[in-house]
Amino acid sequence: PTRRRAEHGAQRDVGCGRTWRERAEELTDREQIEVSRMVNEAQRTAMLAGCRKSRRGVVVWRGDTLDVLGRGANEPAVGACDRSERCRRACPRTCVHAEQVAILDAMRWMPRAAIPVRLLHVKIDDKNFVAPSGGPSCVECSKLILTAGIANVYLLHDIGWRSYPAVLFHELTLAELKLYRGPSSALGVVGAGR
Repeated sequence: PTRRRAEHGAQRDVGCGRTWRERAEELTDREQIEVSRMVNEAQRTAMLAGCRKSRRGVVVWRGDTLDVLGRGANEPAVGACDRSERCRRACPRTCVHAEQVAILDAMRWMPRAAIPVRLLHVKIDDKNFVAPSGGPSCVECSKLILTAGIANVYLLHDIGWRSYPAVLFHELTLAELKLYRGPSSALGVVGAGR
């Protein structure tokens, strides 16, 4: 089941006077079918997350056959989360993200040809309902997504599922972290030389 609720946090301008949500693409009819098939798989995967602070699940699949290549849930790098304040504070530095786990799982099967590989990310609440994700914001995940050759990333927002081409996902992540000014800056990275 999917329950929508308002997203937390303000939308930031990420260039061109638009927010990350406005820069994401609406899904095509084919993508709607793909996402509807994958969301339950990602939701079931998120239910297995070892981290209780923020349970997330990811599915990586072939865009041509809809074969699932990898699954992943966020996990503490060492041991299990004990829900303590210490665990919650350390989580951003020690947790292995669901995207990372799913891509590592998929690497055994990922095609090296020009076959589109897609990634769907879900966040679930304490009742296991799919909840809207925030915008692109993790540079470690966006770098891995680009390097692995993922074509599109799908996130649920309060306005529905949206698609991010991998390069745009990475640019928006950098903009969110104020590391990117857009294509007009030198190399697009703040502080980069000419």
